[in-house]
Amino acid sequence: MCLKQNFLTDSISPILSHVFNNRFDNAKKIVISSNDILNINNKNGMKESVVVEPKLYSNFVFNNLTIENKRQAQQAITEIELYDIEKQDYAISDVQYDGGFFEEKQKIVLLAYNNGNTKDFIDVCSLNYYTYESGAYRKHFVKKQEINYEEIEPGNVKSLIIESLESFYDFFEDNREYSDLKIVVQNREGEEIEFLSVLVRYDREQQRFVNHPRGFAGPSVEEVPLFNLTTDVKKQSVKCSQMVSYGATNIGFTILVDRTCRLKYKIKIKSGKKEIKDKNSYTLLIRVPAYTQEHGGFFGDFYNFLLAYNQELKSFDYTKDLIYALKSELVFDKYKAAREFGKITI
Repeated sequence: MCLKQNFLTDSISPILSHVFNNRFDNAKKIVISSNDILNINNKNGMKESVVVEPKLYSNFVFNNLTIENKRQAQQAITEIELYDIEKQDYAISDVQYDGGFFEEKQKIVLLAYNNGNTKDFIDVCSLNYYTYESGAYRKHFVKKQEINYEEIEPGNVKSLIIESLESFYDFFEDNREYSDLKIVVQNREGEEIEFLSVLVRYDREQQRFVNHPRGFAGPSVEEVPLFNLTTDVKKQSVKCSQMVSYGATNIGFTILVDRTCRLKYKIKIKSGKKEIKDKNSYTLLIRVPAYTQEHGGFFGDFYNFLLAYNQELKSFDYTKDLIYALKSELVFDKYKAAREFGKITI
C-alpha cells in the first residue's frame, strides 16, 4: 500500500508542478515600458528626434512603443487604442532661417521665414566673421555685422542680410597663410548657432570664394498602423497583428493631425481579451508649418528659391501666397508625408 501511494505521489507531482508553472507563467504580464515619439520629415520620410525646446512636432508623428513580455511564450498584440484624445487650438510662432553663400554673386545671404501661425520677432542679432589659417586651422575673429530686431508675419520670407564678400579679397591675397572664411549666426543670448554657419574657401587661382561640398542621409519610416485624427474623436483603435517574444519588442504606429494644436492622448494595447494600459499620458505641440522646410539651415529650400527667382539678390519680403504662386511645392501639404511615406490613401 505504501509503495502504491509513493508511486501515485511521484507520478502526480511533476504534473502538478507543470500545471502550477504554466499558471504562474500565464499570469505574468505584458507591460508598455516606454514610448519614443519622433517627428517624420515631410520631405524625405526620415524619423527625427525632437530635442529643441519647445518641442514642436509636425502633423505626422511616429510612436515607437517598447513592449515587455514577461512570459516565456510568445503573445500576440491584436489592437492598439488611443483614448482621452484632446486637440486644443494653439497659436505658435516658429521663426526659422535659411540662406547661404552664392558663388556667382560672391554674396552671403541670411533670411528668416515664419513657419508658425502668429507673428514674432527675429531672435538672431549678428553675423560673426572668422578667418582660418590653412594647416593649423586656427581661427581669427574679423568682424561682427548687426541684424535689425524686427517682426516677421506668419508665412513671410524676409531678407535680413545680403552682404558681398569681395571686401575680403585683399586680405587673403596679402596673407597667403589663410585659406577659409567662416560666417556664423549669433543669437540674442550671445550663442553662436553652428547649423547656421558657412565655411567658404578662398581660391587663389580664381581670386574668389567657393563653397565646400555638402551632403546628408538617414533612415526613413516603415509601414505601421495609422491613427487618423483629422476628425475630432475621443478615442480611436486600429487592428494590429504582431507577435511579441519574451523580453522587449518594439511596436510602432503613426498619428496624423490636420491643424496646429496641443494634442493629448493615452495609449492601451490589447492581447486577445487582455488590455494593457500605458501608465503615461502624452502631450504634443503639433505645428502644421507654412512650408515643407520645417527646420532652418543654410543652403535649404529658400536658398534654391533665390537662385531661381531672385538671381540679383535684391532685398525681399515675400508672402506665403507669392511663394505658392512661384513655387507651390515649397508650401506645406499636410497630407503629403502620410501619402508618400505611410503609404496611406487620404
